[in-house]
Amino acid sequence: MHLMFHVGADSVDSSGWRTKAAFGAIQLPGVGDRYITTNEKHKPYRDLSRSEKEILDNCVCPVCRKHNLSDLRKSFQLRALHNAWVFQKEIEIAREMTNKGKLSKLHKENLGEHNLFHVFQYANKLKAAKN
Repeated sequence: MHLMFHVGADSVDSSGWRTKAAFGAIQLPGVGDRYITTNEKHKPYRDLSRSEKEILDNCVCPVCRKHNLSDLRKSFQLRALHNAWVFQKEIEIAREMTNKGKLSKLHKENLGEHNLFHVFQYANKLKAAKN
């Protein structure tokens, strides 16, 4: 979604937040997806790191204000609501950073050595070619 905004989109349509919840993943603000459940089709996933637990503990979404990690692990509905809220907040951040001309800097900081950094670099080439 951030890359779409980076290359000029002003809106996106996604059901990824729901799909991720169905597969046992939650979205962590500014971090990305983390699998918190196991599934017979998938091998057990690693637990959240201390810093990831801290991010989740500080989440102010309606779900996290009333529920904990254990509840999120048990409930698709709670994961889906949490993910939808985080997704909407990420859109707000992306729009704000776009308006301030700082979205590219945010992507560089967030992607760093991530395996998707090459996609960000390609998006930069597309954006430059468009201008």
